Amino acid sequence: MGLAATAVGSSVCASRAAAQAQPSPQGCSASQLHLDIIQDPSLVRQGDVINYWLDVDNVGDKACDVHNANVTLQFPSRSGAPSTTFLPVATGLNPPAQFAKTRFGPYSYTVAADPGVSVLRARTAIDNAELQDIARTPVNINKEISAIVFTPSITIDKIGSITGPLPAPQTVVYTFTVRNTSPATLDPAATALSNVTVTDNKCGNPTYVSGDTNGDNKLEITEAWIFRCTLTHPAAGTYTNVAYASGQNELNNRPVPVVSPPDNWTVVLTAPPTTPPTTPTTPTTPTTPTTPTTPTTPTTPTTPTGGVQGATQENCKLANPSVKVRAGELTTIRLKTTNLPKGTTITLRLPGGKTVKAKTNAKGVATFRVRPTRSGLARFSSASCADAASVRVLAARQVVAPRVPRVTG
Repeated sequence: MGLAATAVGSSVCASRAAAQAQPSPQGCSASQLHLDIIQDPSLVRQGDVINYWLDVDNVGDKACDVHNANVTLQFPSRSGAPSTTFLPVATGLNPPAQFAKTRFGPYSYTVAADPGVSVLRARTAIDNAELQDIARTPVNINKEISAIVFTPSITIDKIGSITGPLPAPQTVVYTFTVRNTSPATLDPAATALSNVTVTDNKCGNPTYVSGDTNGDNKLEITEAWIFRCTLTHPAAGTYTNVAYASGQNELNNRPVPVVSPPDNWTVVLTAPPTTPPTTPTTPTTPTTPTTPTTPTTPTTPTTPTGGVQGATQENCKLANPSVKVRAGELTTIRLKTTNLPKGTTITLRLPGGKTVKAKTNAKGVATFRVRPTRSGLARFSSASCADAASVRVLAARQVVAPRVPRVTG
């Protein structure tokens, strides 16, 4: 009896197991469960909000029912990787075969990444769901999506027309170059800066001059905007001006203010020289005037045959005054300047009208390599030292071809 009872019990258990192993629905054999994650926006800054949506469906050929699907979402962490915190989206979901796409969300996340983080990753998952096939196969799905995070950036470069020391008073022209230094790999329209201004603690609000190449009133990463102001320092002293550039990055319907690091320029002025009063001379008894002599005819100054001619200004003179320049020959000419900032442009106009330009180095020297085509006078000029010096270009050397000897006989 005991064996019979055991046999009956085993038969019942086997019958129940066989019933449980039947696929649902009949004839199904595959998992067609799908999970997708969507985000908006995909380009963000600190403080922007990203919205996430999750789509679930179970549609496809020979799809089986799915039981006990737990759907979760992981927002980005401060490091940019998916957080270790799981947000439950759906628990115990049982999507049957041909379950149409169902959307969950939105789920909002406010960007709060560590400095230097440029990618934010979010993840969604379905863990340990049970496919209703014969084997009751477990179903696990993981999907990730990434957003780009960037920080708008602006810089300013300030240059004054002088540094000194020079005697007071002096009028200084300050030039400011403003650039958008946001990442160049991003869409320029997304990183553009509007309402760009320059503030100087001594020169007030400098005036925009140029740089908006497309005329949209926005500073793109491909542009450099120029601002300028003029200020007179009346007395001796050290004057340090500090300037900032600022603007706004407008993205995702939220403007973000942007301010540059400061940049300054120092001018040193000394007291103007004083002229001591002269002692009046004692008048002398006038002498009998002599018969005036016939003035001699002034001699006409001769033009030197080569080298430097003409007066030079105090702040611009030739560094190699003995240089000889000849038409058709390559020659190096150096102009030495003082009290001019590095990068000042000096122009050399050669005989015939051709011009050659060079910039001053840190020692104030501008170097020219020239090969004039004709003789005459070459003149230097710039905004700070017009007609500072000139160089006489000698005529080209005459080359006489050797004569072939004639043979007679």
